[in-house]
Amino acid sequence: MKVAIVEDEPIASLHLEQAILACAPEAQIVARLGGVRETAAWLDRNGLPDLMFLDIRLRDGLALDLVANRTLACPVIFTTAHDEYVMDAFAANAIDYLLKPVEQEHVARALDKYRQIREHFLQQHRDPRAELPPADTEAGGPCRRRFVVRKGAEFITVPIEQVAYFCTEHKISFLVTNDGQRFMVDDALTVVESQVSPSRFFRANRQHLVSVESIARFRPGGRGQVELELLHPPGFLITVSQERAAEFRRWIDR
Repeated sequence: MKVAIVEDEPIASLHLEQAILACAPEAQIVARLGGVRETAAWLDRNGLPDLMFLDIRLRDGLALDLVANRTLACPVIFTTAHDEYVMDAFAANAIDYLLKPVEQEHVARALDKYRQIREHFLQQHRDPRAELPPADTEAGGPCRRRFVVRKGAEFITVPIEQVAYFCTEHKISFLVTNDGQRFMVDDALTVVESQVSPSRFFRANRQHLVSVESIARFRPGGRGQVELELLHPPGFLITVSQERAAEFRRWIDR
């Protein structure tokens, strides 16, 4: 469960994070943000988390404006020291509305609500992977044909042929499509690497797993590295580490 905390008071943010992790040890805090503009920019770069704890009054405005001005389709638990925003919060489809100081038992109750809603949603909208035909296979075992990702409040499938590369940033994995769309994936990059065809994808470095079909050209880089230029997105450069350079040359020539 990927959780973003939006709170402009550092002590309150830390207290909330401790309460979340005490109630949900499986939670991964993927962002700690303090303002409306900072939050909007983070969402543009990273997409939606599974759940947001959102303080209503932030240093540069009201978080309700953030909800009103963009499609914030992930579940939200509002926190605030003021109760005059209760109706506005629930109009924005909040799961819960926690008054400060936020108590751990209240966080636990709100997380229980989130789990119940999530379980209901999953039962109503089963993972499309359950209906998919068997994966392709290679010598190393079955390979994924597609990835199921979340787009807003819905799930979509991304065929493996449409994946330009996978990457990891701040311990979060992303899938980037040929047309530049970016989606979070649940698994670590090492796990993703084990699921895809090694003849199609190459682990260029610790941060990137790149598709052979997205490589436009490559050239020697400094210190024995190899520089890849991708077709999708055009001109995007990925560096093959020195340790992987020789293996890349063998892989690309197969």
